Amino acid sequence: MDSTNSPTAPALLWLAIRLPELPLDALLRADPDSGAPCAISQRHQVLLANAAAQAAGIHAGMKVTTAQALCDELRLLERVPEREQQALAALAQRLLHLTPQVCVWPEDALLLEIGGCLKLFRGLPTLLAHARADLAAAGYVFELALGHTPLAALHATFLPVNERPNHDPEQPLDAHHCLAALASLPLSQLRRPAREIEKLQAPGFRTLGELLALPRSALGKRTGKALLLWLEQLTGERPHPLEPVTPLARFCQQLEFAEPLHSVDALLFPMQRLLGDLMRFLQRRQCEVRALRWQLTDINGHQQTLIIRRSKTDNDRHTWLLLTRRQLEQARLTAPALQLRLDCARLVPLEAGSDTLFPDPDARPDHRELLDKLASLPGLRLSMPQPQDNSLPEQQQQDMHPQQLKKANPFPDAPAFQERPLWLLETPQPLREKDGVLFLQQQALDMFYREERISSHWWDHKQLRRYRVARHPSGLCCWIYRDETQKRWFLHGLF
Repeated sequence: MDSTNSPTAPALLWLAIRLPELPLDALLRADPDSGAPCAISQRHQVLLANAAAQAAGIHAGMKVTTAQALCDELRLLERVPEREQQALAALAQRLLHLTPQVCVWPEDALLLEIGGCLKLFRGLPTLLAHARADLAAAGYVFELALGHTPLAALHATFLPVNERPNHDPEQPLDAHHCLAALASLPLSQLRRPAREIEKLQAPGFRTLGELLALPRSALGKRTGKALLLWLEQLTGERPHPLEPVTPLARFCQQLEFAEPLHSVDALLFPMQRLLGDLMRFLQRRQCEVRALRWQLTDINGHQQTLIIRRSKTDNDRHTWLLLTRRQLEQARLTAPALQLRLDCARLVPLEAGSDTLFPDPDARPDHRELLDKLASLPGLRLSMPQPQDNSLPEQQQQDMHPQQLKKANPFPDAPAFQERPLWLLETPQPLREKDGVLFLQQQALDMFYREERISSHWWDHKQLRRYRVARHPSGLCCWIYRDETQKRWFLHGLF
């Protein structure tokens, strides 16, 4: 379908996504046992029931006591409107890769202006396929429909699929075609106040087509200006201003469970869903992260934090899930979990890499993957010496955790003076001197000729040292120095 009226001005085309089971999906999206019979109640009546509950004879409008009598295994949940709005906002952020014009309809729908994005997806069928795949992966029941205005697209979702505007991609969508399809829509399904609908049905009007056929002046006298404005926005005679959502600069998403989770294994399903949302967020922004933070809130309001770090930036979902699972197995839930939250640290732009045409079969895997797995083991402390800008040997390196290193290659280069030992004593050990001979463990040391002088820290505690390499009779090589201020020899390291 070609939705452009001119080469420079694409025609407006709106896609409406209505979520008829949003009260249920918003509560059960993070539930690993969502297939069990479940229903949403409001004012002591069943508002919505899932497929398993409907198979047991439970339907909307039924009293709660009757529903519980029909199904002993029924999970009855109270409706939480705040949870529905959070789900709509999160879904709107998820669909921003389709179009920058994603608007939230407060009740249960999203409105997307897609007329200017058809060329990007090479046609309407591909764009709709992407939208359906995203909605299915998010775990929502949905209805899709097109329209020339936001209200027309929204109300087209109430029509049978084969009667919706432009169900055939070869048929052009225009205002006449769209309004003709909406003519059979019952007035009871219009998104208008209930009193206004009753006032329109009193004289005998039943469909939207009958309402559009009336003279506007007569209709305005009967119903007021509000309905006339709404009809003009529906038909396209007047623009309908909508506020699109703003892309989030940072990922932060949470799931609240319908019922508390008592085991660590039960947390893996919602964690996997949140990690999937994070990876899509990173992929569409061409970014990576190096650390994640999980926050668990239990039924007592206490928070438990898990921080997962990597030795390199990455957006591999399976590795993040593996490391999260290892830390989660070591943690103990103080109480059943009621809420799970995931956020990430500073986003790092994804670096474009290149791969060889014929990979080396004998090549070793990246050592940083091994470091990440070792860091997740309980009771294991990892450290790696890192060079520091200091002239004193004991201050020229610092032990740091490998995952906290900022360099791509965490292994330091060899020092300029190659005869320095890797192992330095934490506190230099004084040596006994007699008649110009140094003794270690009651045995004389044989000193080599080469010497290194260090003069430093004149601004604080001046250090003036002369380093030599000496050999113990047992064959052990020692690194010793003479402190010229104390006039004594010290053992500083062993080779």
